[in-house]
Amino acid sequence: MNTFSKIIKNLFLYEPKSNYEFTLPESNLEDAKEKKNPPSLSLPDDTNIFPNLDDNYNYLKSKYNFLINSDIIFRPFIINVNGKNYNALFIGIDGMVSSDLVNNFLLKPLLNTNQNTNNAKSFLKTNNGVNIKKVKKIKLENYIFDKLIPQNTINKVSSFTDVISHISMGDCALFVDTLSIAFAIDVKGFETRGIDTPKNEIVVRGAQEAFVEKLRTNTSILRRIINSPELIIEKSSIGTVSNTNIAICYMKNIANPNLVAEVKYRLNNIDIDYIISSRTS
Repeated sequence: MNTFSKIIKNLFLYEPKSNYEFTLPESNLEDAKEKKNPPSLSLPDDTNIFPNLDDNYNYLKSKYNFLINSDIIFRPFIINVNGKNYNALFIGIDGMVSSDLVNNFLLKPLLNTNQNTNNAKSFLKTNNGVNIKKVKKIKLENYIFDKLIPQNTINKVSSFTDVISHISMGDCALFVDTLSIAFAIDVKGFETRGIDTPKNEIVVRGAQEAFVEKLRTNTSILRRIINSPELIIEKSSIGTVSNTNIAICYMKNIANPNLVAEVKYRLNNIDIDYIISSRTS
């Protein structure tokens, strides 16, 4: 009987070992570390800005998780200074920057630089009556700072730490190819009215701001409180008829990715015509 019970136990019962003995070669450990933290993505925040615009673009897209973040704005464009084209990049947070300020005091002056740079050219008349075009040498960094951006508050920053700090406060950053600095421009435009004190969840010592009906206003509140690029705000929708926009917010370096995936799965499988609040049944 004991023999039969042992056979049944060995066939159907599994008892995991308490200790496992195994070794990994050092080369495999080093390869695993390199794959987990690629050199191009492991740069610290105090890294200086690169003179190559593509390097800055790739670093910021990785830092702000551009593929899944829904409120990060990247706007590449071209400016013409003294007859030469330069690639430029604008970055800001939707809901924290003012679209009117960005369009009127940043993009329009920079995109219309062909008219502005004509003043930098003069004509030298020779004895034979032939006009020779004379082009004045200008320093790109000073020319953009002094003449092309009609905004009262502009700062030159040279590290990504300062860039991220300004962007988190509601400013925007302007990068121009060949320049190892960025321009931090004050274009704040987040909501200052319409945010009231909470009625249901009253906090004595905490913030006295409650969420409102506008999604971008709510995400801007979170961005102002949590000044970290690790804050992920993913956009989705619920409701087969209403298609109500929602935002899934979490800290990438803290949240369990399996739990985040489970939340997304449950939200995507909600079968409802419309949703008007978080308590819709």
